[in-house]
Amino acid sequence: MSPGVRIGIVALAAALIALLGWRIDSRHPVVPSPPDTTPVRVIPASPMPPSATTASTAPPASPEPQPTAASSSPQDDPIAANLPPLDSDPRELHARFRAEARDAGWAGRRETDLRRAFADIPNIGSDPLTVRCATTVCEVSGTYPPGLPPDADRGVMSGLQGPQLSDRARALGLDQASSSFSAVRDRPTFLIFFRRR
Repeated sequence: MSPGVRIGIVALAAALIALLGWRIDSRHPVVPSPPDTTPVRVIPASPMPPSATTASTAPPASPEPQPTAASSSPQDDPIAANLPPLDSDPRELHARFRAEARDAGWAGRRETDLRRAFADIPNIGSDPLTVRCATTVCEVSGTYPPGLPPDADRGVMSGLQGPQLSDRARALGLDQASSSFSAVRDRPTFLIFFRRR
């Protein structure tokens, strides 16, 4: 007998058992029992002896958790050492960028230098690249070709997030503050912020 036939027979048997149970149950309808009207006698409690009233009946409270002392160095707190700086959120940095006045001399030089650094990343130079600096924040946004082979895609991500770009930025007096990646109209996009040191 094939497995499909076995499954069909088992399903049919289960359905018949359920139907039979429903038929038997419908012959004996459930009738709620009448409410219990037996009176209940209430007996007042006797007063507690004086010694018992002063004793605590509550369970002992657990001690309040105490905050740990603030770490003085990243070696003392490995999690804090890996957290991004407080002002590294892309939305905060973009708002800060838009609120700043432009330091024309500094910003112009940094925009040119950052454009050169990004041009050295494979598959970045072929799409439009926007590089803008204000006084203390620079933002670089762009896209790269979709559907790259895995090795080429890894090369782009390594170039955008790796030490080579960070080291070049540091040489320009900038720290790479935040990166954000998404897709717009099926094209991979990036937005990277740099902070003036």
